Amino acid sequence: MKIKMNIKTKMLVFILVTTILIFATAVGYISFSSRKMAFHDATRYSNKVAGEYAVRIQEELSNDMAIIRTLAQAYSVYHSLPQDQWKAIFIEMYHEVFQNNPHFYKLWDSWEFSMIDPTWTKPYGRYVVTYYREGGSVKYSTTTRSLDGDPARYAKVKAEGEESIWEPYFDSFVEQGQTRKFMSTLSAPIRYQGKYVGIVAVDIIMEKFQQIVAEIKPFEGSYAFLVSNMGVFIGHPNQEIIGKSLKEYIPELNARFLIDEKIKNGENFSIEMLDPEYNYDAYLSFAPIYVGKSKTPWSVGLVVPVDVVTYEARINFFISMFVGILGDRKSVV
Repeated sequence: MKIKMNIKTKMLVFILVTTILIFATAVGYISFSSRKMAFHDATRYSNKVAGEYAVRIQEELSNDMAIIRTLAQAYSVYHSLPQDQWKAIFIEMYHEVFQNNPHFYKLWDSWEFSMIDPTWTKPYGRYVVTYYREGGSVKYSTTTRSLDGDPARYAKVKAEGEESIWEPYFDSFVEQGQTRKFMSTLSAPIRYQGKYVGIVAVDIIMEKFQQIVAEIKPFEGSYAFLVSNMGVFIGHPNQEIIGKSLKEYIPELNARFLIDEKIKNGENFSIEMLDPEYNYDAYLSFAPIYVGKSKTPWSVGLVVPVDVVTYEARINFFISMFVGILGDRKSVV
């Protein structure tokens, strides 16, 4: 059945349809702009937060590096003394430093026999002093190591001859019932007249830095993590992936965005992705951590749910639609 409309009705329908189209277009544009602005503001803030925490961790680790760097440089002052005397001086210095830094798990050094013993002819072999805590007391031991060759990790540090933050690793604490702890080592080279003499190093448990990244929650549902230069997870809300690599945990995302390569290069960067842990669209921001003069930066990653940061914009959109529709109805009536 055909419905006949007079001119007045046709005009009202035309005005109503035109008004709705204009309103829908305007609200859609405003909604899109608001969402885009909200997302931009949130990502900029996320980058800022990730950067601030990266600096915080960097400062703490760099302060520890400065301590062992100073101890390493002290050899240039004491090298002319008889060996027994400078060894005793270093043992005394280590005691004070270790006692005043309770977060150090171990403080140790390594001296190449070829540099301190003129009778030693092999390119390996070393004298080591180690400070540690046992039963609430500070103790130390002296040992000889690498008599049959350098272990791979030390050989790498020795070949590079630079300040270094080692890739994190699990260690066993005998005094705590063989509880495995995740840790890293900072080392500074001992040099004399340009030649490598050895290193001064400190072992640090990663729990402190895991707690720091656990604090990073700028938005509801957001979380942070800490990864090493080789992309190994040091801190993450999911404790089961500590010690795993980006290649193991998110192989496709890592390959797509070259995440581990960018971390190795010490880049500030961000990506948008589907979060592997909670399965939501997320913004992921990375900020590098440089420790002392080391050339293997770590990185702080911050994951932010896109829906959370655009929530207010979506609410404003629905409110605008409701008010607009209500207004149109009243104008038509």
